[in-house]
Amino acid sequence: MKAPWLSLVRRYGTVEASWENARAAFEMGAAVLVYPGGDWEAHRCIWHGHRIELAGREGFIRLALATNVQIVLVISIGGLGR
Repeated sequence: MKAPWLSLVRRYGTVEASWENARAAFEMGAAVLVYPGGDWEAHRCIWHGHRIELAGREGFIRLALATNVQIVLVISIGGLGR
């Protein structure tokens, strides 16, 4: 988020992933969308498309449990038209 070109996404309401930012968003009543797989999911092999791989990034689950926030799973498969 510190790279100049990445800062452009902030105008759409994005913030750097952290417990503090998530808690602040929860306190404001905002919906929070998390891509826990992040760069791992975006760059993994296409033949793993049938798997959900979080690469050990499960802090969002602990945060949701600690703050009593509901998790709604959403799966996005593919970004290219076929």
